Amino acid sequence: MYLGGSFTSLNGETTWRVGAVEAGTAARRPVAASANATVRDLAVSPDGATLYIGGDFTQVNSSARQRVAAVDLVTQSLTDFAPKVSNYGVRAVAVSSDGQSVAIGGSFTKVNGSSRPGEGMAVLETDGTLRRNQISSVVSNSGDRSGIMSLEADAQGLYAVSYSREGEFEGMLRADWDTGEITLMADCHGDSYDVYPAGDVVYVAGHTHDCSNIGGFADLDNDYRHAVAYAASPSGTVQRNRVPGYVSYEGNPATTLLDGFLPQFQIGSYTGTNQATWTVEGNDDYVVYGGEFLSVNGTAQQGLVRFAVHGDAGAGGVDGDDAAADDGDDGNDEDDGKDGRDNDQGDDEDEDEGDDDDEDDEAGRGRGGRR
Repeated sequence: MYLGGSFTSLNGETTWRVGAVEAGTAARRPVAASANATVRDLAVSPDGATLYIGGDFTQVNSSARQRVAAVDLVTQSLTDFAPKVSNYGVRAVAVSSDGQSVAIGGSFTKVNGSSRPGEGMAVLETDGTLRRNQISSVVSNSGDRSGIMSLEADAQGLYAVSYSREGEFEGMLRADWDTGEITLMADCHGDSYDVYPAGDVVYVAGHTHDCSNIGGFADLDNDYRHAVAYAASPSGTVQRNRVPGYVSYEGNPATTLLDGFLPQFQIGSYTGTNQATWTVEGNDDYVVYGGEFLSVNGTAQQGLVRFAVHGDAGAGGVDGDDAAADDGDDGNDEDDGKDGRDNDQGDDEDEDEGDDDDEDDEAGRGRGGRR
């Protein structure tokens, strides 16, 4: 298991922001990388031979690496992969299923001197050169008030979710690795923080409050959906945005919101970020959300919850009308039917324009581009 962050010690040994441990025992394993600033995301190539890292650093192993780098896990050495990412850090990294390309996302404005493509998101060859495609022609969230939060990959393409506090894209999209063409879009309002593609369904963590542009629920006005699911196949096109202050993505291939999966979260208050879910992962049987919440569907459940996935996922085959939460104690689903309305007020807070280390903390505190 590979770890990235701001730490300088792992299991009592000096470790500069990149580490590895055994999944079963947590015993420290060697990995030949030391970064001079925060590592925000990591991805391993499908063949297990290369570890890609992204973050705020400018050096790895005392060699210049501008916010993204790669380590050969066979020879335990830094590779020549050295794209130049301008200004803001890299928040997300993903590798294509064939291992031939690497995607990065964040709030940066240029990669290798290019903004089209290269603004907010870029696809790179494994030698570090920029793939010329349309990846930034439709969605280009960047700067100190907007950015790509998470990237994932499967055989169908590259998935991205984003946040914005100035009316840019806040939903989920899937793009073709080669052309950058958008093949699927959930143009929903409300910042999105993480994405997990699971075959026929794409799960998202965030605070969605308006999916009317793709035929889903209209603005909920302070009643946020912190976990949503979309069909992984396009159905029609995104409709014209009619909410003031938001960019319109009309005409792109639209997905369908799966209204059988709309669990209700009661958000926690300890950090003051007014968010319930930050991450989502899963396997063939369960999808798991993590974050700062106290209950799910009215049942006490703190910080971590799993939902069972059943039947034909493409038809919305998730547990129950509002998705039954499983506390993991005995594998049984529990749902007392309470609506568990959340209390997210979505208050904006000032964002630090000069310190990339604070970007994740600040990214999702407001409702985005609402005016």
